[in-house]
Amino acid sequence: MRVQPPRSYGTKDIVVARTNILKKIGKYRKRGRPIVYTDETFVHTSHSAKMCWQAQDATVKIPFSKGQRLIKVHAGYEGGFIEGASLLFKAGSASGDYHSEMNSNFLKWMKERLITNLPCNSVLVLDNAPYHNIQVYLAFKHNYKI
Repeated sequence: MRVQPPRSYGTKDIVVARTNILKKIGKYRKRGRPIVYTDETFVHTSHSAKMCWQAQDATVKIPFSKGQRLIKVHAGYEGGFIEGASLLFKAGSASGDYHSEMNSNFLKWMKERLITNLPCNSVLVLDNAPYHNIQVYLAFKHNYKI
């Protein structure tokens, strides 16, 4: 039986970009700067386990519906989570991609909860989610008339 080589996890450009980012983070870390990472996740309000560890004959009733969805946003670093930066909110819908719920909330969270509570001289690391890359001030269109 022939073993297949591992699949590539990205093009050469992506690998180079990742390597460069990791080198930069390493330099900041050597200088003693706090490296703060942000992330978000969700949970359905009716989330439940399929089994109960307390008794072998116990049954667990699993809800028919997933229910509403809660979205959690936070940031942390080597020293723990950033005090005062937690955000928990109820999503507008219980289905689909929860990232669409973040569009209006992320920038507000950054301004009001995260930036004001970051340790001095922090380096903030974000993933490449679309709501991390919004254009706040839209430029004029080229075809406008005066």
